[in-house]
Amino acid sequence: MSECSIPSCAILSREVPQAPEPGTPATVLFSGGSDSTLTASLYAEAGFTVHLVTYSHRVMRFTDKCLKSLKSLQDHHGADRFVHSFASLDPLMDLLFFQPLWQDLRRWGTYALPMCCGSCKLAMHAQTILYNRRHGIRYAADGSNIEMSELFPEQMPAVLALYSDLYRRYGIHHANPVFDVRRTDHELYERGVTKRRNYKQQFFVYSNQHSCFAGTLLHAYTAGLAVPLLGRSSDPVKAARYVQAKIEEVCVPYLDRELA
Repeated sequence: MSECSIPSCAILSREVPQAPEPGTPATVLFSGGSDSTLTASLYAEAGFTVHLVTYSHRVMRFTDKCLKSLKSLQDHHGADRFVHSFASLDPLMDLLFFQPLWQDLRRWGTYALPMCCGSCKLAMHAQTILYNRRHGIRYAADGSNIEMSELFPEQMPAVLALYSDLYRRYGIHHANPVFDVRRTDHELYERGVTKRRNYKQQFFVYSNQHSCFAGTLLHAYTAGLAVPLLGRSSDPVKAARYVQAKIEEVCVPYLDRELA
């Protein structure tokens, strides 16, 4: 594709907005891990009723582990502050990644393969926009975090800016309030939300969130080979170009069809 215009990272929101009225709804992409759990806790503290959406697709397993973190949030903030649901990403993942994979390999080279995770995260954001518009919700947030931004392209600031730009296109305020928090598990423990301080030190099999076969392979490759040999996991410019192409060519037409 031609050179794309990447939104400035300065437009990313790191602040949790205050609910305009008590109980105003906001949606959080909720895996049950410490990043998304802290995000949900912060929004509950800010007066929102938090809609927690846990996404899955065909290579994810154990998504119901997030219910442990849901209970911790309910015990701390009150059960009435949260609305939880599960949702499948399979149809949109087919459009974004699986069906066009051979064409993407010709277009992007082998870079297209590890973008299974990038496509998954983009599908989550697109489905959240759809969820919010159908439920009349104007606020959304996710647990993107600086600890993962050097490893995974879907959490690099240039890519996060593209997600936020997509939300704005559909009239939704989007934030990454825990991006700069180095140990969200410690923060949750110190706030009294969880009883365990170091569960972010788990790898591959997690106590409070799903496991993903594709994500495990990418994590192992990135941490064990790409970073030691290349000094980085992914080219942030190429990552942003890939994501912007998928937004314009797949997500926007998909959302416009679904919302028509």
